[in-house]
Amino acid sequence: MLPAMTSEQKSRCTRALAIAIGLASPVCYLVLAHTHGRLNRMWFMVDLDVYRWSGMPVVSTKRLYTAKYSGFLSFTYTPFAAVLFAPLHLVNLRVLRWGSALANLGALFFSIDVVTKHSGGDSRLSSSARRDVCWLLFAVCVWMEPVQQTLRFGQVNLFLMVAMLADLTRPEDSRWRGAFVGIAAGIKLTPAIFLLFLIVSGQRRDARRGIAAAALTVIVGWLLLPRASYAFWIQHRFAQSSRVGSIRFVANQSTYGAIARMMGGRFAVPSLYFSVAAAVLVLGMSQAVRIHRSGHVVPALCWCGFTGLLVSPISWSHHWVWVVPFIAWAAMRAMQRRCGAALLALGTAATFAAWPMRGATSITMPYGVIWLTQRADRLGRTWSVSWLTENLYVLVALTVMVVFELWQRIGPSLGSRITGNDLLDAAQERDSSQM
Repeated sequence: MLPAMTSEQKSRCTRALAIAIGLASPVCYLVLAHTHGRLNRMWFMVDLDVYRWSGMPVVSTKRLYTAKYSGFLSFTYTPFAAVLFAPLHLVNLRVLRWGSALANLGALFFSIDVVTKHSGGDSRLSSSARRDVCWLLFAVCVWMEPVQQTLRFGQVNLFLMVAMLADLTRPEDSRWRGAFVGIAAGIKLTPAIFLLFLIVSGQRRDARRGIAAAALTVIVGWLLLPRASYAFWIQHRFAQSSRVGSIRFVANQSTYGAIARMMGGRFAVPSLYFSVAAAVLVLGMSQAVRIHRSGHVVPALCWCGFTGLLVSPISWSHHWVWVVPFIAWAAMRAMQRRCGAALLALGTAATFAAWPMRGATSITMPYGVIWLTQRADRLGRTWSVSWLTENLYVLVALTVMVVFELWQRIGPSLGSRITGNDLLDAAQERDSSQM
């Protein structure tokens, strides 16, 4: 009869199992991606190719925003981003692609690690147990559709997200808090909504640092790439969403994209979009501020990220990587035996997961539910199903926001204000910990 395992031995076995599961998940992805890489299905990385191309001296200095990579892809980031991408053209393309995949996976794990440290989870959870949870969450989040698309295209979304998470989860008296948000906004304009969040949430000192950092990136871009900077900032190339791609394409999971797909160009879509976007911006930002003031930093940042994705004219599905910290936060809350948080984590993961589907080439690969319409036309779907799947991310995010607002308004009559619920109860936790 085998002797009983000690608690230390059980802990080591649990840790080894969690690490094995955590490593097996990305290894499976890399093997699958490499297998189908020659078919340009999971190893396309065309965005990484554009980054590499934009850093070439001739392109950067003379025709950064007029030339097109391979004749059809435009560079849409800031001149400062092109400066940062300059060294990439010196790296072998195969090495660069493998490096991008591994670096993105590292950023994914680090973002989960940051969230689990600041999630307000069970204080009884030891450091080693928290790290085990990180590995398990990492194994799951590798197969989220936004993460899959980020890896497939060689995107920078995970890098920008982890920079902002690491920046804004630091103590509010940190000397450089907010600077990384400004630098992220100086690379890609969409993170600028976090500067607005810092302002409206009363974090004015951090907002000033972020704005100063963003301004510094603009100055660097002007000094090194004056012609490109003139085209981007003065000739308003940054506002030309048509340079990015088709608004109606299913991958554009923004309110603008959803409205364009539903209206089919029959009405004045831009005017309707501006009205809806303004309402969503006010609603989302006010909710993010309330969540932050209750003491929950991570969900407030996720809420801000979701709001930015909804109001932006173009929000490709790979931009929705903010579901990763949201799932990680909800999972940590679920460990406090909170049924609502567990359902929230499972529901979010199921919605944004990359499920195995067989495409037109008869090759089974992971795709998000939003691609179901394009992958299953032969099933004779109805318009209602198409409308739901094509706009799933937008509809889910808007529904959660509306339910959140109704919950807060109806809560007082039920004797359950939002600050007493799973989502916003940090104040109560602090009081109980001080007793």
